[in-house]
Amino acid sequence: MSYSSQLVDSDTNDRSDIFLKQTLTPATDIEILNMKDGQVFFADELITIEAVAYDEEDGDITHLIRYFSSLDGEINNPAYLSVGEHQLIASVTDSSGNESYDSVNVIVQEPEAPVLNYCEAQGQNTNYEWIESVTLGQTPYHSGNNQGFFDHESTIDFHKSGEAITFTPGFAYSNYQENWTLWIDANRDGEFSSNEVYFESASRYETTTTVVLDSSDSVGKTKMRIAMRYGRPASPCGNFYYGEVEDFTINIIE
Repeated sequence: MSYSSQLVDSDTNDRSDIFLKQTLTPATDIEILNMKDGQVFFADELITIEAVAYDEEDGDITHLIRYFSSLDGEINNPAYLSVGEHQLIASVTDSSGNESYDSVNVIVQEPEAPVLNYCEAQGQNTNYEWIESVTLGQTPYHSGNNQGFFDHESTIDFHKSGEAITFTPGFAYSNYQENWTLWIDANRDGEFSSNEVYFESASRYETTTTVVLDSSDSVGKTKMRIAMRYGRPASPCGNFYYGEVEDFTINIIE
């Protein structure tokens, strides 16, 4: 409700041309019930805001609540939110036009990648040859003889437009003809398919290639597998006698 009071000046002269509008705001309680500051959600998660509103004059006005995000504007409830830091606001206006609100600050992150269990592959004998190192761009990743298999734990950026890769074999005695194969799980289905072979070659010495990904390949983390096998090319899964396998976690970027 509102009222108007007539103003007078310091000499008690009537100033009927000046009025002061004052608003008395009825007590409207609105509260977000199911969230707290700093709470983390994911972008693929349908988020529901549970809020209630009660006004002294209008009673329960929960059904009038509107929802807003500092990043996405007015939102439905429930809603999917964009990645970033959001101030979520529940706002309600009573029958007198008075607005009340409650807010909470939340964080929305990229969806968690599913846990993929890749098939095992390993060389059973590295007495004569092994993968000495793999160089991506200008960065060498030395591993040496790891008895047939090694998983590089760090994540390596990999440009879709092309990465120079150098394969360096290690030999105990003389240089043997080694078969190199490189797979990238571009579609992130947990398998190294035949159409995901990005390099295949045989050499006695260090060899270099440039691997270019398809423009349709999505950015993000996935697995790359490199196998070096004596005699013939390796399969992406299973054991073979002479040689070694190394896995890399790569982050595909534009």
